[in-house]
Amino acid sequence: MRASSMKRRRLINRALLYLVLALFAVLYIYPFLLDIGTAFKTEADAAAHPINPIPQHWVLSAFRELEQQDFARWLANSAVVAVFVTLGRLLFDSMAGYALARLRFRGRGGLFAAIIAVMAVPGVVLLIPTFLVLKELNLFNSYPGMILPLMTDAAGVFIMRQFFLSVHPSIEEAAKIDGAGIFRTYWSVYPLQLAAALAMTIPVAIVFFVFQKYIMRTGEGAIKE
Repeated sequence: MRASSMKRRRLINRALLYLVLALFAVLYIYPFLLDIGTAFKTEADAAAHPINPIPQHWVLSAFRELEQQDFARWLANSAVVAVFVTLGRLLFDSMAGYALARLRFRGRGGLFAAIIAVMAVPGVVLLIPTFLVLKELNLFNSYPGMILPLMTDAAGVFIMRQFFLSVHPSIEEAAKIDGAGIFRTYWSVYPLQLAAALAMTIPVAIVFFVFQKYIMRTGEGAIKE
């Protein structure tokens, strides 16, 4: 009797676990389904039912309109921005993270505290100041204007600092004994991990930049509802 009761309890716990996992799966998959369904809606249907993934009337008007747009140019712009932003962040974030983790200089603690403070600032707060700066520098509506503001970020610097802190100092000491300087040590210690990080980051970044307009539009629709 006791064994059957324990077996029943295990089954109930497993069923509850699967139910929770199924709910999380729906939460993650739902925006994707909403994106697919909205692509086949009319503008009136999308505005009236922003979080309903099933169109009231299935139409192809959005795809016909897309054929008249310069979609290839949009794709190329997204790819260029994604690649250069990824390379810039990988280089500059890792350099800043290495300096904060290994180099001893005056004001290092205050600089790191400032980076942590910047991480707490919502990105939307910086949109207007960034726009004004780009406009004053005549960089608006250009590749440099899209790339330069995104080539480094506080979260990336923090992550790279934590990564370099995890590297054992004996590896750097061995490099210094071999005559490597600061930059040579930074460039040579664990290039394999950085190369792997680059290889994994670029495809994700490209996908995000290509579809970010649709992702943001989906989020705005959910908020309006």
